[in-house]
Amino acid sequence: MNQMFSRGLRLIVEVPHIRVERQVTPKVHVLLPAGGQKQRSESVTLACVITGLQSKALRITWKVNGATGLKKHASSPQVHREPGGTFWAVGLHSVLAHKWSAENKYRCEVTYKAAFHYDKAESSLCSPPEGL
Repeated sequence: MNQMFSRGLRLIVEVPHIRVERQVTPKVHVLLPAGGQKQRSESVTLACVITGLQSKALRITWKVNGATGLKKHASSPQVHREPGGTFWAVGLHSVLAHKWSAENKYRCEVTYKAAFHYDKAESSLCSPPEGL
């Protein structure tokens, strides 16, 4: 507001711009490979998709059966900006086809803004149906 008073006295009132960020909990999803992928290649690839990010700063750790996976089989997360200003990311983890087992449990752990989020999946969920 800018108001002029008598004798040249001017009152200026400025309201500071206050940015309120609503806290959004990121969602983490593990995408397993198609059942036939391991039969067609030397490795299979799992994807960890994270949505609802408000910044690009995050860390992804893959665990197999509770143990941290080898870093040489994991990619750095690729972060993408959404039209609304939020971000989403994807991190990939490759498993050699001969090490793929229906008993393995894969877990994608995401560290974001000092908080911990995760999703897990079992490799048995993507095994091809019998008879194929």
